[in-house]
Amino acid sequence: IGNIELVYIPFNENMLSRKLVNNPEAIRNYPLFVFSKLYLPNLIPEKKFIYLDVDSFTFVDLGALYDTPIDNYMVAAVADPPQYSRLFDRGLKTKFENFYFNSGVLLVNAERMRKDNYVDKMEVILENLDSEFFHFGDQDILNLLYGSQVFYLSQRWNMIPAFMIENYVYKLKHPFVIQFAGPKPFGKYESLYRDNNIKELSLFYKYNDFISKL
Repeated sequence: IGNIELVYIPFNENMLSRKLVNNPEAIRNYPLFVFSKLYLPNLIPEKKFIYLDVDSFTFVDLGALYDTPIDNYMVAAVADPPQYSRLFDRGLKTKFENFYFNSGVLLVNAERMRKDNYVDKMEVILENLDSEFFHFGDQDILNLLYGSQVFYLSQRWNMIPAFMIENYVYKLKHPFVIQFAGPKPFGKYESLYRDNNIKELSLFYKYNDFISKL
């Protein structure tokens, strides 16, 4: 592997909106660092960038994803199953007429978001949101911000085994990216993954073992 530069971008809790940090419902299900994703367009000076959750595995060159034309969109992402759109409606008490996108794999039009003053708009959302809970944390906020300005990608760019186990989506033979979102294959969930013949399971365990030794 060549032509790679690793840049560490420091981030701490003080950079998060106080309206987020002080909202117990918003952060009930997730640690605060999960919300750092929301601030990346202001921290990364590039015009656009690819974001991958840490539980994602790639099987192809991501250049094709990066080259996706999104000049007229804020993000490119894969839609979650319709069941999650309904959950989003119910939890956030918000009329949601578009698909609900998953934020684990994103192509972000950072330049357009900065010009849109997205952080200020996020502050307004956090101030006025009448919500019992944010079921999916940062993902809910991003959908509220830009749910109508998304370029929807093929499901191959974000195949989630948990959705296959729950029969929400069909299994793809050649996914480009697999994200182990939701229940991880440990404990009571391990047998579910094995019973559904999730062949990529070995990759997850190999990666987890590697990380545990760091």
